[in-house]
Amino acid sequence: MDQREGDTVNNPQHFMAIMQVLGEAFLQPDISLFKQSLEILDNLNKKCKLYEKMISKCEMLTSHQRERLQENLGNNTDLPTFVQSLTMIVSDLRYYQLCNNSLPPGVISFD
Repeated sequence: MDQREGDTVNNPQHFMAIMQVLGEAFLQPDISLFKQSLEILDNLNKKCKLYEKMISKCEMLTSHQRERLQENLGNNTDLPTFVQSLTMIVSDLRYYQLCNNSLPPGVISFD
């Protein structure tokens, strides 16, 4: 991702191939591979603000819900904290989507 161009990916096919390899690495039983993949994602997030961009693109969330998810990102300085934050974000996102989808249409507005 190029920070100067905001959300633009210079080579989307290459980026998606890398993300797919990382995703497959998480499914392997090798804990060192899992740790290495987390470190790569953490470095990518620090460099490109990957998670903030992903959260800002989540549809069907209120602005307050997006802000809460971004607060959960924090400034992680170690791998255990990073994993904990990432787990919390995924859990909260699922919760928000479940709650929002259960409400009758028009009860809340999405920004």
